[in-house]
Amino acid sequence: LSLGEMLEKSQISAADISKEVEEEELEEDEEDVQKTRILTVIDEIRSSSLNLEALQAQLQEESSAAKRENLAKDIQELKAKMTDELRSLRL
Repeated sequence: LSLGEMLEKSQISAADISKEVEEEELEEDEEDVQKTRILTVIDEIRSSSLNLEALQAQLQEESSAAKRENLAKDIQELKAKMTDELRSLRL
């Protein structure tokens, strides 16, 4: 998530983050497109992370076994989604 903040502040380039960008010879406008794509994915990861924290807090407080099972399933699905999002960056 801190990489996104550094990218937004132009402290690093998209090529510094993603192998995909690094492998291509990009013109300036193409790098902006990649920067936007990377920032969008990072924002999705940030949102998923917040949702994950909320689900984990609910899981800690829940006493019903059925609801705990559903929350655990939701947590696993969210973790899988976050993994896919991270992989899409090709770090």
